[in-house]
Amino acid sequence: MFCEKCGKEMQENKCPECGYVKEVKTKINPAKFWWFWALILVVVISVGSSIWVVVDNFNNSGNAVVSSEKTRDKSSKKQKDEKDTETDPDIEDTSDDRDNDADEDKDNQEFEEITNISPNDYSTSELEALIEKQEVRVIDTMYTVQHDEYKSLYPDMLQAIIQNDSSVDIRDAVIAFVAWDENNLPVKIAGTYDYNGGTYIKRVNYDAINLTAGGTFGHNSGLEIDENNNIKTVKAIVVSYTTFENETWENPYYETWCELNEAKKLEG
Repeated sequence: MFCEKCGKEMQENKCPECGYVKEVKTKINPAKFWWFWALILVVVISVGSSIWVVVDNFNNSGNAVVSSEKTRDKSSKKQKDEKDTETDPDIEDTSDDRDNDADEDKDNQEFEEITNISPNDYSTSELEALIEKQEVRVIDTMYTVQHDEYKSLYPDMLQAIIQNDSSVDIRDAVIAFVAWDENNLPVKIAGTYDYNGGTYIKRVNYDAINLTAGGTFGHNSGLEIDENNNIKTVKAIVVSYTTFENETWENPYYETWCELNEAKKLEG
């Protein structure tokens, strides 16, 4: 340390040469005063109280939820007991529910019986009678000659007239044809671009037909077939149809119809 007046070196606060005394600033330590510790204590108590309030509120909230759940359980149990102890009116309602369940089971059973029919259950004429009662069905089939000479340009056609007696409009449909010759023997149906000899059951997509409820379709369209054929008799069935709501109906009689007619001699 050096004197600020004469510049001589000092060992203590007083200069030995000029007698200058350097003022020493004393640092105040707040820890020595009682009010400092009192302030710390107040802060600790305040923070501790806040934490306790938060924890207590959280616990109270959780208890409220549990209590509410218990209340609902008790209320639900009470309502159930009251319902079980009610007399005649409720017993009649229960009976009605059983009747409704029985009707639904009956409907399901009838549907299963329809969808699981076999050729042994019906003759061809009996099955056709059931098909004629369907809302969407083929009401007529035709073998149409478009031209007597230029068959490559105007091929012969198999036509099916579809009747829609349902309440929905039909966007697309699938029709299946089967055919026989003049001796009532089965004939394979080959389209104009079939190179495999054809099939006994010929499925045809009727796309974008826009068949409205109550209307018919098929008078101006059909399946163009190969000119080398000996078809005499034709039958057809609606395999399925799709509405504009993308709901598809599939004919529950189709498989049985195929088994009765595919590669089989025509009855009668």
